[in-house]
Amino acid sequence: MSDSHPRPWRVLREEHLQHCRVFDVHVATMESPHTGSAHPFYRIESPAWVNVVALTPQDELVMVRQFRHGPRVVTLEIPGGIVDPGEAPEEAAARELRRAILMARKDELERQMDRVLAAVTRAGSPAPEELATEQGVLAARMSDLQKRLAALDRP
Repeated sequence: MSDSHPRPWRVLREEHLQHCRVFDVHVATMESPHTGSAHPFYRIESPAWVNVVALTPQDELVMVRQFRHGPRVVTLEIPGGIVDPGEAPEEAAARELRRAILMARKDELERQMDRVLAAVTRAGSPAPEELATEQGVLAARMSDLQKRLAALDRP
């Protein structure tokens, strides 16, 4: 028999498994409308989230490098973050873009410091290891973006 409209699954049981910092994990035991069998389904629930596609006047896309704990790698992504309770999505987007701009300014200051420290190191003093950055910002011309992203994938 052909059914043109899928039948809904019936919820037998729902349970909140874990509250994490940025999401909650739930499990629902659902009954199949076709067989009557029960199956567990897991769901991740998260607050509202924003991402920002920001272009500079030079047609560069603003991107952020940061360590992500899930994949355990440094990723390259557009700025984004959680919308705080009571905050409008536009406000959250502006906050995340401001954070990326501040990181870019910090990166530029650190590059200047690195040049000074390189000169000091050449003079015989070691550069401090504490200056390693944990986050970074990249502004890439849209026309160069595909080439830059492909280069990041190479070992």
